[in-house]
Amino acid sequence: MKDKVLKFEFLLDNLKLQSITDFDVKIDINKWSKKEILGHLIDSTINNLQRFTEIQYSEKPYKIRPYNQDALVKYNNYQNKNNQDLFDL
Repeated sequence: MKDKVLKFEFLLDNLKLQSITDFDVKIDINKWSKKEILGHLIDSTINNLQRFTEIQYSEKPYKIRPYNQDALVKYNNYQNKNNQDLFDL
């Protein structure tokens, strides 16, 4: 298992996110850029972490509270964030 963890860490360290082409390009005003998709994944991670934590002690069945994905991407202004900050996060 330790070898698998080390290999995964190596792959993460050598991932070349900077080489993604057209990272900032929006092909349509109503579509997310690749950069905004990454921002959405960050938002999704935060929301799911909260859900995974709450589901352990909440009354069953757990009621998933939705969130407005489009509004969060716009509010967090991922399109204008520094690329490296997003990659690091």
